[in-house]
Amino acid sequence: MRVVVTGGTGFIGRHVVSRLLEEGGLDVVVTTRQPERPDPWEGRVRKVQAFAGDAVSLGKAFTGADTVVHAIQFPNAPVEDPSKGRTYLEVDGRGTEVVARKLGVRRFVYLSGAGAGRGLPQRWFKAKDMAEKAIRESGMEYAMVRPSWVYGPGDHSMSRFVSFCRHLPVIPVIGDGRTPVFPAHVKDVARALADLVRREDARAKVLELGGPERLTMDQVIRTIQQVIGKRRPLLHHPPKLMKLLVRPMALLPNPILSPDAARGRAAGLSRSTVMTMPECERCRGTGFEIALVDSADGEQREVARRCACRHATAGDNADRLRAALRIPPRYEHCTFATFEVEEGIPQRDALARVMRYCSTYLERGAVHLNDRGLGLLFTGGNGTGKTHLAVAVLRELAERYGARGQFWDYHELMREIRNSYNPATALTEYEVLEPIIELEILLLDDLGAWKMTDWMNDTLFYVLNQRYLAQRPTLITTNYPDKELSARELSQAEATLRREYLVDRIGHRLRSRLLEACTVVRLEGRDRRQVALQASNQRLLQ
Repeated sequence: MRVVVTGGTGFIGRHVVSRLLEEGGLDVVVTTRQPERPDPWEGRVRKVQAFAGDAVSLGKAFTGADTVVHAIQFPNAPVEDPSKGRTYLEVDGRGTEVVARKLGVRRFVYLSGAGAGRGLPQRWFKAKDMAEKAIRESGMEYAMVRPSWVYGPGDHSMSRFVSFCRHLPVIPVIGDGRTPVFPAHVKDVARALADLVRREDARAKVLELGGPERLTMDQVIRTIQQVIGKRRPLLHHPPKLMKLLVRPMALLPNPILSPDAARGRAAGLSRSTVMTMPECERCRGTGFEIALVDSADGEQREVARRCACRHATAGDNADRLRAALRIPPRYEHCTFATFEVEEGIPQRDALARVMRYCSTYLERGAVHLNDRGLGLLFTGGNGTGKTHLAVAVLRELAERYGARGQFWDYHELMREIRNSYNPATALTEYEVLEPIIELEILLLDDLGAWKMTDWMNDTLFYVLNQRYLAQRPTLITTNYPDKELSARELSQAEATLRREYLVDRIGHRLRSRLLEACTVVRLEGRDRRQVALQASNQRLLQ
């Protein structure tokens, strides 16, 4: 069987060719603009000079072909050069139309991209949509792959960040750095494309392809810095400002970025890399359904349990996930499914609110920008289920969206921060606190359990304020009810005789920041721990 790989000497194309040769039994033809250039295949492929959108040269390359893998890309992408016809619309869009409509073969495997098919306005998406439409209407057997961010030896995007980290004093990042990506290694993408060449069951298939980890852009760059041993601060720019900053680069012979590429990258990453799931009729996309179950006392109670539509994607790494999230053994059972709703409206409302918080996590901030990074402040008496729900939220965001977070007891965190200071290393305060500040999700349990010293108050305010400014959500639990108290009330001598409130423990400044950064979730009811303990003690005495 003869297989033609267009763009076979490009970043992804050459890995596809190598994979096809490894599998063997195929006559592989590679189209390239410069067939005289050396290649790694030592004469095992036939190279044909061809150009995107040129029916004559492509027709020669496709002669006798059974299948085409279309992975063509213009030089120096994503920076377009209209004067040379190197644009997404010309190469990806109209170039693919020519291939699909005039040079039909039996099977066509197309390298598209995550986010295609949604009618997005940017040129890259328009080009991919144009190409996919032409392929569907061609009458050929087809399969399309929409990979997320592809990285590996010889890539452009990741290599640029490596270069930035090696040579620049600060690293420019488009947007707020929280854009989620699912990096996929180029060899995995190449294997998927090569497999589609032979699979007869892959007809009219569109495959979304992403890597196993969900990372933010900041996490990607920090990982690069850790690998190469360079530590540089990140400087976030709004997309519009970045367009202005990179405008002079467009005058260079081979610019690494252009205003349009900066805008397209910001729009593409923010809209293209989230892998979506169809909405279930039972859970309406939340991942949980309300059901009646028999409790220990023989009565039926409403619980939220994971919907059947999510069982197949839950994964088999629960222990590793709990360890990464630092969930203590005492709380490892805490999920929405194991949260028992006591009689009355408050707890049912609290459960519904936090489930809704999780289901809208990625969309939060789309309408009101200030909602992005909004956290949760759980208040209520002892044993009302605050920590249970907070842990359930942390686990759900990690399992459902791949969010990276950690559970910390408030006093333990303060002790760890204090112990990490070492005058001999000359670390700055931010470098000591950075791992906590840059967590995507921080769960801070039992706030206010200990009276705060001035140092503790200042440190905690700094951590929460930095997370608030970076729009990173914080989940907080406290046994102390929230109430505004005047300075006079705080200074009254009888304060020790009245009930203490959260503001008594943390002060006005920190309380104000918490209420700005979090929405309050109040839980009321009996002390579940005491009820369970008494029931256990009674069984021991029987």
